[in-house]
Amino acid sequence: MPHGRRPWSSPTSSNAATSLTCRHRTGLRRPPPEESDVLTPTKGIAPDRALLAIGAQILLALDQPLTVSQTWARFKEQRARLGHHAPVSFEWFVLGLDILYALGTVELRRDLLVATRSWDAAPTLR
Repeated sequence: MPHGRRPWSSPTSSNAATSLTCRHRTGLRRPPPEESDVLTPTKGIAPDRALLAIGAQILLALDQPLTVSQTWARFKEQRARLGHHAPVSFEWFVLGLDILYALGTVELRRDLLVATRSWDAAPTLR
């Protein structure tokens, strides 16, 4: 019996088609919620650790152009001052920056993070 083949199925039986279909379908399963739902708060992600909340907190810290290190320091100070006790690692902070960059709300200009404002993002129609 070849490896991986069930003893009751043969390449010509109807079970082979079902087996093939089931095998392909398993690749389409959604990942578990704890792996996919990090943008918004969930049962496993505290509201102040969701990536959209992290991004909002980063934007609050970016009232002027800052380096990544300066933004990280200001972000941590701001979280402590506001009473956010859930830990946020530097990697999670960088993911928050990635979300902001993907949304077009933050840019890196001459090694400084700059928050783009609504008037910078789209030209006005006249």
